[in-house]
Amino acid sequence: MLVALMTILFLGGSSGAFGPMVFIDQAMDYAKQTIMEDDRRKQATATLKDMKKRTKEYTKAIKKLSKELSADYRQYEAPEDKIDAVWARVFELNLEYTEDIIEQRFELRNQLTREEWAAMFPS
Repeated sequence: MLVALMTILFLGGSSGAFGPMVFIDQAMDYAKQTIMEDDRRKQATATLKDMKKRTKEYTKAIKKLSKELSADYRQYEAPEDKIDAVWARVFELNLEYTEDIIEQRFELRNQLTREEWAAMFPS
């Protein structure tokens, strides 16, 4: 039960695709269709690939911490400071990931025209 709850908390569910990964994959498809200039398309897809790589790194680290936390919770005598340290690292990873992805999204926005951005991310 605890593992399922942590999976939902950290990864948005266990149904498979992590939300940002779906966004990145869709954006990659749109970039290939929308950006006509080869140089800018290559630049934008490189940024999206970097975002995908960073998301995979984050997901791997969170899964590892989730397993560690789950093991700690199974030990009813697990030291509170150890559990607190794992949670602190989870929150630190979340903050780092969020900052990195926001920075990369601004980088992507700067590589696109207003029309391309609107076509890639319709509201």
